Amino acid sequence: MTRRGVSALADEIVARESESGQDAFAGLSTLVARIADEVCVRNESQLAGLTCAFRSRVVVVLGGRALGPYGSYQPEKWQLDERALDEIHVNIGVFLFAQMDSSARAEEIFDTICHELAHLYTRVTGQRGTSGRGNRYHNRIFARIAVALGLRVERSPRSYIGHITTGLSTAGWERYADLVLELEQALRLLPADQQGHPTSLAPSVVVATAADAVPATGKYVSAQCGCRDERGRPRTLRMARGWWLDGTVGCSLCQQVFIESPPTRTSTTSTTPAH
Repeated sequence: MTRRGVSALADEIVARESESGQDAFAGLSTLVARIADEVCVRNESQLAGLTCAFRSRVVVVLGGRALGPYGSYQPEKWQLDERALDEIHVNIGVFLFAQMDSSARAEEIFDTICHELAHLYTRVTGQRGTSGRGNRYHNRIFARIAVALGLRVERSPRSYIGHITTGLSTAGWERYADLVLELEQALRLLPADQQGHPTSLAPSVVVATAADAVPATGKYVSAQCGCRDERGRPRTLRMARGWWLDGTVGCSLCQQVFIESPPTRTSTTSTTPAH
């Protein structure tokens, strides 16, 4: 490396070390909002009006809760003078992020952004993206919009009805690879890897974020142990609820019992659900 290169690297290190946490958070907030806007622009041809809706009525808020959903959409959460504004909330503080590699973190957060934009689009187009008592599951309308946004959509593992988003589809990766990389490189402000958090309370990484459901009471129980794959995703199993008994199923790898995964969505609004 040349002397000039060494000097530039040293300047970069000094700049990073002098950057405050507040500056890092503000920069990441701005980036996430800009990425959400760019997602809208890139999908305007097939989701007409999404860009205008996002720019005119949405506030993007970053959160830092260690437990809970990855994000939510809440209509008319804010007011600017006399104008009502919706909130897209992206939780960057989920403690599992500290255990994932950088690409997995970026994809999960990007998935959250697109997922909440799908809720925004159902709202502004007068469609209903959720169904069931308490708006507890994502229906085919939501699934269709999520696919259009480049998300991979699967049937919910907790029931025979409803859909979840589980990351970007092949088409989504082709459409957003540059944005995901930009987000990955900017994710320097992360939750600390604190071993005190109980793994049994961790939200499942494969479910899409949200707050639109009531506690699961379906035919099957989804449970997880302490194992994580190379990308930080939990090992899960599904068992008929009639056979499930807390504390009786163990994992020989991590020596922990499987514990029922908590609901990843809690209702925050009686209108269009958050996620």
